[in-house]
Amino acid sequence: MVQRTLTRKKHWTNNGHGITVKKNISSTIKFLQNLWKENHHICASPHPTIDKIQFNTIKGERCFNFTTQFFNRANAYRHNKTELSDPFVLHGELGELKVHGSPAHTINTVMIPEGNSRELVKRGTIQNLELGIDSTQASYYRVLIPCENNKSLKLRDSLECTFYQTENSMMNPLVCLECNDQPFDLYEAKIDDKLFLCLDAMEEMTIKEFDECWAAITLSLCFVVGSVPRNELHILKSSTNTFLEIDGFHYKKVRDSIKGGMRLIDIQSIREGVETRDWYPMKGEHFSSLVSNIWKNETLFRAVTILCAANGSPIELRAPVYCVVLETVRNIIAEDYPDVFQPIKREFWKGIRDRIKDLVSKDGEEMYNDKSGFLKKIDYLNSPPNRESLLKAFKFYNVELLQTETDALTQRDKFLHGKIPFEKDMDEGGIVSNQGEQLIFSAYKLHMLACILILKYCGYSGYILNATRWIEFLSGNVYHENEPKVKLI
Repeated sequence: MVQRTLTRKKHWTNNGHGITVKKNISSTIKFLQNLWKENHHICASPHPTIDKIQFNTIKGERCFNFTTQFFNRANAYRHNKTELSDPFVLHGELGELKVHGSPAHTINTVMIPEGNSRELVKRGTIQNLELGIDSTQASYYRVLIPCENNKSLKLRDSLECTFYQTENSMMNPLVCLECNDQPFDLYEAKIDDKLFLCLDAMEEMTIKEFDECWAAITLSLCFVVGSVPRNELHILKSSTNTFLEIDGFHYKKVRDSIKGGMRLIDIQSIREGVETRDWYPMKGEHFSSLVSNIWKNETLFRAVTILCAANGSPIELRAPVYCVVLETVRNIIAEDYPDVFQPIKREFWKGIRDRIKDLVSKDGEEMYNDKSGFLKKIDYLNSPPNRESLLKAFKFYNVELLQTETDALTQRDKFLHGKIPFEKDMDEGGIVSNQGEQLIFSAYKLHMLACILILKYCGYSGYILNATRWIEFLSGNVYHENEPKVKLI
């Protein structure tokens, strides 16, 4: 079993192409099988109506189902949702399980079993369950997220991979990456015929640090491959990064998976659009840079989140969202490189601004409807118009834009002000028609342009799929015959 507590460079060097990493999955499988089966517990709660009663739990759909038994009607009806909505503890063979408070679980109706009118059963679901997790203690963590419909994300088609092998399986793709200089392994594994997306922390960290990292990593993965499962997860804790022994876990139901399907990098598709053999999946350092920037920049995190989430929305809603993301990322770049975007050099702007304010201050109040408001607006005079600043952002990264891409940027004002700039795409009732080809084309162009700025900000160079040709392939419609299948950035 390989143990790694390596710096970024060594982590990639020792796990490059052709290197097979051994992963212990059997301990994880055994632990989860034991957790998922029906288990019996005794409740410990400050509420006497549920204290010391028996709880039975079994894995359900995005939850753990539970049943409790009350041996008389008075006790059952005296019990209320508040008592089960407060945190409580379940003692049993698994150990001391902590059930978090509402909305971590829900309580359904009281049922009377057939044949015994005196025995009442209460049923519900637990959505947040924990064992042996100390928020202050650093440890090794592994998160497992079930893949939607057992469908693989095909990591190897988008990201540079090595391979891993378990005790009973053939080699499978594994992505070595870093988040904030902490090494991680990303891969898929089967447990009880269910496919899971797995992420291992190869160095010790607190559970809060791990939560922040896996959130940034899965969001970055969704950005590159188009979708990511995240409807529920199991976080397992171990004293070593081999995960031979599992000594704690945290199960929780989270938000719905993102299933937009806007894949940026797919070498199987890229090879069809490039004559030369200089195409390749995203390298580990580029993906790690994307992850780390999303992790450390809250504004970028939000921008990528709404970009990915919007991919599943109606097309007339996507275009304005993509415009918002474009401007957000442009602003992030402008904050880092102000001289690229400001018409007047920074060292001269302060003096020019002060002279303008002095002139305005000497004017009479009768000349203005809102003199103080105008004085404040002077502070923003050194900002270029939005369209020009967007073009400057692409020029800064030496990204050549096609005329169709420049045209898409000119439509941002209309999209952001609630208008659709293509009259022929609207029916008489003002509803977007199913054949709104120009709208579809522009929306996918704006999506690709937003993705390009994000990728360039994070240091990526290489091929990406042209989103407009991708949707042409899916719909069977051809919007612009001269559009390339891929774009080199």
